[in-house]
Amino acid sequence: ATAPPLPQPGLAADVDPGPIMARARARLMQLRAQPAREDLPSYGVRWGEFARRMHEAAACMPDPAAATAYAQFKINFEHRLPRAAALRDFPICMRELSCEFPQYIEQLKLFDDSPLSDPSGQFVIAGRRLSNIAPYLARNVMSCLAAVSPAPRVITEIGGGYGGPARAWLTNAIARPETYIIIDIAESLFFSDVFLSATFGAEEVHYVADAQPLSQDVIDRCKIILCPPENIEALNSLSIDLVINTG
Repeated sequence: ATAPPLPQPGLAADVDPGPIMARARARLMQLRAQPAREDLPSYGVRWGEFARRMHEAAACMPDPAAATAYAQFKINFEHRLPRAAALRDFPICMRELSCEFPQYIEQLKLFDDSPLSDPSGQFVIAGRRLSNIAPYLARNVMSCLAAVSPAPRVITEIGGGYGGPARAWLTNAIARPETYIIIDIAESLFFSDVFLSATFGAEEVHYVADAQPLSQDVIDRCKIILCPPENIEALNSLSIDLVINTG
């Protein structure tokens, strides 16, 4: 396998990044302007520092590609490697996944990495844009689907990072959920808001801005729901099939 140069990451030509960035910033600022809830735990030292960095970065990110690159390499969301190291280990990962999930061999070949990802960690094989994270997320999806029957219609992820696992679930070729919910701190949700809006369209992403129960219209209309812990009561009426967390 070789690692040819990749095109620069970005959106389709007809997508304006301005509204996506502005909407995500406004949502973050609105939530942070609300009084803190005393019944919620603190972020702690580690994530408190990450939250501080993310909050500062959110104010100056120019577009979804820059925000995604920052989230992938500057925040502890995932273990993304530089291209050479990722390419070196990729055949071993694919061999192990093929042995572990023989029922999904053909679908495994269709997992890929986002065009919004930082190209310094990507390579191309058989026309697919890949990284060391692609097989990792593929395993998360396949291990759940191999263990759960019927396939989950509504998935909730606790701590969704910048939205990488959500993209893997919503684009996989085995079984896709109808609704994907991410519960995370507001600073992290800024990055998943940007990434998933740029990936699937802003109209597919609903941000839970208060604790009022979600309407059926929102559930039917939006495949992605982003919920900060402050407003988790809004999800009380939902029937959830699978709850996941990826470390």
